[in-house]
This record gives sequence, C-alpha cells and structure tokens, in this order.
Amino acid sequence: MSELRVMIALVSLLLACFVALKIKSFMSWRDTFLGIGAIFIGFVIVCYGDSTMFTGVMIEMFIIASMTLVAFRLIHMRWGMENYDSVRYYRITMNRKQKIILAIVLVALIGGLFGLSYWTKHNRNIKNTRNQSQIMSDAAKFKSEYPRVAANNRFVYASDKEILDIFDSVSGVVFLGFPQCPWCQHLSEYVDQAARAEGIDKIYYLNIRDARANNSDVYQKLVKKLEPYLDKDDNGKPRIFVPDVSIVKDGKIIGRYKEESTGNDNITPDKYWTSERIERTSSQLRGFMRQLKG
Repeated sequence: MSELRVMIALVSLLLACFVALKIKSFMSWRDTFLGIGAIFIGFVIVCYGDSTMFTGVMIEMFIIASMTLVAFRLIHMRWGMENYDSVRYYRITMNRKQKIILAIVLVALIGGLFGLSYWTKHNRNIKNTRNQSQIMSDAAKFKSEYPRVAANNRFVYASDKEILDIFDSVSGVVFLGFPQCPWCQHLSEYVDQAARAEGIDKIYYLNIRDARANNSDVYQKLVKKLEPYLDKDDNGKPRIFVPDVSIVKDGKIIGRYKEESTGNDNITPDKYWTSERIERTSSQLRGFMRQLKG
C-alpha cells in the first residue's frame, strides 16, 4: 500500500471518529473544527511538506493533537465522564484503571504515528535514491558516448513513448541525435551547460539513428509533430536533421535550436563553433529554459 493511501486511510478514520462523536453530542463544534483542521494540516504537511520548512516533530504534533482529542472523547463515551460545559470546560474524573488504559491508548497512537512517519520518510528516501541512481547511471552512460559533456551532465535516456508524451502534453528539454554525429557531440556540451546553469534537472535524449534510417512509426510520429520546424530532404520531404533540440512546455514547443547559416556546406563543427556562436547559442538556450521553468 502506498504512503498516500495509508495517509488517506488514517485521515478518513479520524474524520469518521469526529463525525460520530459530534453526532452523539460528545463534542463541541469548536473541538470538531479544531480537530478536523489539525488532521488536514498534518495530512498536507506529511504529503506535500518540504522537510526544509517543517521538522519531523511538527508533522507528528499536528496529528497527535487531533488523535489525543479523539482518544479523550472515546473514553468519555465509554465511561461517561462528566461534562459541565460542552463549549468551554470539561472536568474529567478517572480511576486508576481508566488512567492506565488512556495512557496505553495515547502511547499506541503516538508510537504508531512516529512509526508511520519513519516508514513514510524511509520510502521517500528509497525513491529519491533510486531516481538519483538512475540519473547518475544515465549521466555516466551518456558521458561514455558523448565525451565532451560533464560527468554530472543532465542527460537521461528516454523511451520513445516518453518523448512522444512530452510533445503531446508534458514539459521538458528534448535532444534528438546519435553519438556518430559530430555536430551532436559538440551541441550536447552546450545544451548541458545551459541546463545546469538554469537548474534543469533532465535533458531527455533519444537516439534516432536507426528509427530515421528505417523510417519507423516512431520516427514518422516525431516528424509529424515537428514538421512545421523541419527542413526538407533532397526528395522534398520533411526530415529530422540532427542534432535536434526542442524546449517543450505543456506539450507546446516554446524554443528550438537553429543552426546559423554560414554559406559553407562543408564547414566542420570545430570551425563552426566559434566563441561568439557558443555564447549566442548558450544565451538562446538558457532563455528558452527560463521560460520552461517560469
């Protein structure tokens, strides 16, 4: 069971307790709203809170407060504790046995909450470690194929479906190419530098060499999505010339890398990439990436 389902189940149980107690008039409206509010605050913090903003103790305290209130009311229902003023004041009289039971209930609740918190954080750490390991392994693999990029490059190997999904409705930086392409080798370095400078976590990479050579279904779908931006081949058909870089936000292309015209079809990447062109290209890519994050 996922941590979110566990939290939803816990919140549902607490809400049911509050509703039942209120229906039986064992709780004031003030206590009801305070308890439900505490539950939802705790739920939001546990599920969406940033650990740099909220400490673990604060997370548990919100929920413990509400569960403690439920425990007192349940014991009130069980032993008929005296209630003088349901809005402001309760006088609780308990014998030794009742105090022991109350203590056990509270210890169990608090222990269960801290256990749940530990389990939740442990699961998150495992997921983060796996994601980071995947990114690092992709970075190392990409470095082996594209030696010009940094060791901590942001490239991740994406599937055909992931790339198509990005062009459909998702956001990301997409790099289409293959290692045998010297132009791809050079541009990959500058795209990675721009991504790291702008805090972009991932550059989605897809090797399209075989797909383009075989005119596969995936390649045809990519051509259809990129057709307005593509140059034509010798037969007048749109073709994805690599390297091809797109910056996509919510399925909409907001930026494209465009090679500058030199008038020399035989120019090599080493001669093309002057310091001025590198600066212009990096500035353009960073601008697109800022739009992506904005």
